[in-house]
Amino acid sequence: MQSWADVLAENFIKLGGDFQLNSYVEKIITKNGTAVGVLCKNKIYNADYITSAGDYKKTFLQLLDDKSLISQGLRDDIEKAAVSEGFFTVYLGLKMSNEELSNYMKVPHVFPLHNKTGYDIYNSADPEFFSKTSASLYSPSMVNPKHAPQGKSSLMLQTLVPNQWMNNWGGGDRDIYRQLKEKAMDAMIEDASRLIPDCVNNFGLHHKFCGSESSGGRPRALQSRRDTLPYKEIKALMPVPPSSGT
Repeated sequence: MQSWADVLAENFIKLGGDFQLNSYVEKIITKNGTAVGVLCKNKIYNADYITSAGDYKKTFLQLLDDKSLISQGLRDDIEKAAVSEGFFTVYLGLKMSNEELSNYMKVPHVFPLHNKTGYDIYNSADPEFFSKTSASLYSPSMVNPKHAPQGKSSLMLQTLVPNQWMNNWGGGDRDIYRQLKEKAMDAMIEDASRLIPDCVNNFGLHHKFCGSESSGGRPRALQSRRDTLPYKEIKALMPVPPSSGT
């Protein structure tokens, strides 16, 4: 996943683009009803086009500098609009070849449907949600072997998550947040082991972080778990359920 982002970044720079990393956009600057720039660290960056990659609530209710551009009726509708469920994704590097993986996954994308008793996508207070849901499996390396080193394979596990699960993943408590991530991840890997035997012991390294502006989540700290797998890290993105805030 990171290699694809790196290719886009390198091409952007070759075309004359400039990245401002770790730069939080405070406001979208408008003029005559058109977005013309952004305010960041007390500096205005002008541009011909402005693209907001954040969620629409934050874009229209917080970032837009001129609230009069949005009618009161539309602002009310945006404020009252329910936030959709988020996705929780785990990216794994497996210590098995694509050929071995294909013995269990006949196609690159598998959607098992085996939700267990008590599964409720609207119950954000269920601490055992991840042991009741089912995760889809997708292997990028089965589509393109270059997505993993020779003799290895890559696997993505993904499921819908209730909005603001477990007090929005711990209510800001970092220790609880990490514990919930570990619990959710372990449950999903255990679930994948139904289709890929010994999957728990076959992954060698994974990274994960929570947060997605587009889903209303808050960016979180990066964590990792390592063993002896000697190839480039495969990151695991685990977005928290969306909220109406940042």
